Amino acid sequence: MAASCASSPIKSHTSFDDLQKGFNGKNVLARIIHYWEARNAKKGGLLMGFELLLIDEKENVIQAFIPANRVGYYQPNLKADTVYNINNFLVIDNKTSYRLSAHKFLIQFTPKTVLDKSDQHDHIIERQTFRIRSYDELKKIVDKNEDLYDIIGKVVLIDNEKNFNGVAKNKVEVHLQLKELGESGNNSIITSEITKLETVTISELYQFLKNETPQIVGFYCIATVVDILLQYGWKYIACTKCNCKLGRTDTALVCKTCNYENTVGLIR
Repeated sequence: MAASCASSPIKSHTSFDDLQKGFNGKNVLARIIHYWEARNAKKGGLLMGFELLLIDEKENVIQAFIPANRVGYYQPNLKADTVYNINNFLVIDNKTSYRLSAHKFLIQFTPKTVLDKSDQHDHIIERQTFRIRSYDELKKIVDKNEDLYDIIGKVVLIDNEKNFNGVAKNKVEVHLQLKELGESGNNSIITSEITKLETVTISELYQFLKNETPQIVGFYCIATVVDILLQYGWKYIACTKCNCKLGRTDTALVCKTCNYENTVGLIR
């Protein structure tokens, strides 16, 4: 039986809660939250396969794995934030280390696995989910390498202004105090806490910097490059493959990002 990546509607489906260990021929409807390459650092970055994080209608999250020999078949059809029908896969125990999901199982693709973009529009599947653990829970798993976390921080404010008659809506704003790595290599805690998020202009930022009273505050700058003025001397020699800055060797220009050896670079 050949695997499929075509688009065909399959209306009946089961949830991750109903999965049982072994080969699964039933259909699951799930959204790919994101996916990434899994490489073996001890073997020179050898590609082992693709890791996927999936979420279903009940907001259950499960990790999935596509072996390296099947990556080329599924990759053209893979897209984050897209809902798929998936069936004919293997259900195995979840990893004991570097877990990204609290689910007891993991989905492994086989040569028979069918991955179809869903044509159904009556489903409600969230685009993301979050796991929040207390400090005491985190202390128990330090240095065990059991779970992977995208972010570690302290919840300092939950914005309830958008709640209606005391009932929380689907979205609330949570402000975090983050732990960052200082320049010296030592961990340091940011002492300022976010109490308000607001949009400011460059002019307002400039006025803030001129303020004589010292303040500790963080900014996220979102901007669009509209032009590069070469007459002012700002330029670099870019890789012809990935556009990153090139480094020089005795005989060539080498990109430190993609390791591509350039005979001639691009001025950017």
